[in-house]
Amino acid sequence: MNTRSKYAFLLKGIVIWFVITLFLGALNRILLLYRDVDPNIFDSIMIVVRVFKTILILAMIGALLYIIVQSIAYFQSRFYLVYKVNVFEALFNGILDIHNVYDRINQLPDIKDIEIDFHRQTISASRKDKNYCFLYMDLFGKIEGKENSDYWTIQGRKTRKYGRKTYKKLERFENPIIQCRKYAEDLSLKNQKEYIPFVILSGYHKLGFHSKKILMPYEIISISE
Repeated sequence: MNTRSKYAFLLKGIVIWFVITLFLGALNRILLLYRDVDPNIFDSIMIVVRVFKTILILAMIGALLYIIVQSIAYFQSRFYLVYKVNVFEALFNGILDIHNVYDRINQLPDIKDIEIDFHRQTISASRKDKNYCFLYMDLFGKIEGKENSDYWTIQGRKTRKYGRKTYKKLERFENPIIQCRKYAEDLSLKNQKEYIPFVILSGYHKLGFHSKKILMPYEIISISE
């Protein structure tokens, strides 16, 4: 499974929250058995447990509703009508939101020759005398990296090492800007055309720099200006 996407975070969260909810339910029953020892203290603890359990249940419902709403939008997209990739496969590979990219590219004036490489998660297309290679990536979390870095890292919670505040490293992956540039070069060799590379980032992420080669899905329209 693509562990970098926001959907991986949500699905993992749902499983963890469900297990914790079961544990809190069992804890509440245990506290109820011993309530007679000190009703005031045990009642207070039980209230806290119930509130925490309710928050977790609401979080699970919210995450499930979000996935359901996005899945409905996926089924209604032009991308799904053309490629028929089932929603579970799209979730597993972290491309459930790729329809936003594909549909927006389709809406560009004079766009043609749209092709998708699912293995590389790229969409290539031509418009007038220009050719484009779009690398789609769904990321979740705080990203450490620079435009010219070979690799980027998804950071986790804050920690202290040798007295300095730092972040736990969750996952290291190839810089998508460099990756997209390589894919564009491969397409140029294959089709004897020059391709302009763009990285399309989706998800809930925080990137410490701005690059003209990185676009959000809603910014795709800017390439036609």
